This record gives sequence, C-alpha cells and structure tokens, in this order.
Amino acid sequence: RFRSNIAVEGLAPWDELQWAGRVRIGAAEFVVSHQIVRCLATHANPETGERDAPVMTTLTRTFGQEQPTLGTLLLPAGGTAEAGAAIHLGDQVEVLD
Repeated sequence: RFRSNIAVEGLAPWDELQWAGRVRIGAAEFVVSHQIVRCLATHANPETGERDAPVMTTLTRTFGQEQPTLGTLLLPAGGTAEAGAAIHLGDQVEVLD
C-alpha cells in the first residue's frame, strides 16, 4: 500500500516528516517544501481493489496530524530540475538545516 520514491537506510521511519530547511543527497541539494497529503489509494487492497483499511485514520492518530501525509516534497535548491545534480543508489543523505 505504500511505495516510496526514495528509501533511506539508517533513519527512523517517517523521519522526513521532521525535516526543514535543506537536504543534500549525494551532490544534489534540495529545499524542504512541505508535507504531501496522502490519497485514498492506500485504503484499497492491492490484490482486490476493495477498500478494507482505514489508513488515513491510523496515520492521523499515530502522528497527531490534521491530514495524513505521504512524505515530504523536496524541490531542487536552484528552483528548477535542471539546477540539481543526479542522485544515485548509495548516496549519502544529509539534513543541512
């Protein structure tokens, strides 16, 4: 039900919800923009399509959020995708500030 775009080893689950400021992944630098609200697709069983799990309620209660979040949106520090460098498997992830 949950698929990440980038998985980071060595951090606590959901650690990115606390990030602020800037993040460096390898040589690429990003600005932490905001948390992304999760859609209802996670309620559906991937095998049957039946909505069988109250994921939103569980997330909001667990994390004390008004809206359940998918993760954190990182934008290239230069303002455009072309301004950033490529990221690679095994790159170091560092929260700068």
